[in-house]
Amino acid sequence: MQPNNFYAVFVGRKIGIFSTQHEAEEQTESYPGGYYDVYTSHQEAIETLERFLMGDPFKTTGSNNGQYSQNKTMNK
Repeated sequence: MQPNNFYAVFVGRKIGIFSTQHEAEEQTESYPGGYYDVYTSHQEAIETLERFLMGDPFKTTGSNNGQYSQNKTMNK
């Protein structure tokens, strides 16, 4: 069974926790500075987003080794 992931959108059209990468990308794609990170724990995603909103923007524990993911739009 594949583990569930949670996607925290830090900067985008709508910030919050999403259950799919597609939903997170919809919020950040073509959005200036839009970024998100992925977590295996819902609680961890919530806590990190809350820290970000409280002004602690560069300390994540997601899958990107302490860096927020900046969504890069690919030209198709």
